[in-house]
Amino acid sequence: MDVMSCFCGNHAIVRTSWTDTNPGRRFWSCPQIGTNCGFFLWLDPPMCVRSRSIDPWIAKIKKCTSTVFELNGDCKP
Repeated sequence: MDVMSCFCGNHAIVRTSWTDTNPGRRFWSCPQIGTNCGFFLWLDPPMCVRSRSIDPWIAKIKKCTSTVFELNGDCKP
């Protein structure tokens, strides 16, 4: 993966969007949250309509599974 620099001059980091319109889509952004840098660049191409409809369910299942493990005191998968 390439190294990107944000407008602040820092090494940009890869984050993952979990919005309804771009679930699971990765993007580059400034590592410092709350700054006025504003650097943003999509890493992944846009998802097809079918993928956008499936990914939110995967995120919900993952969240529920993590909650169950926490409540049971089990090791996380």
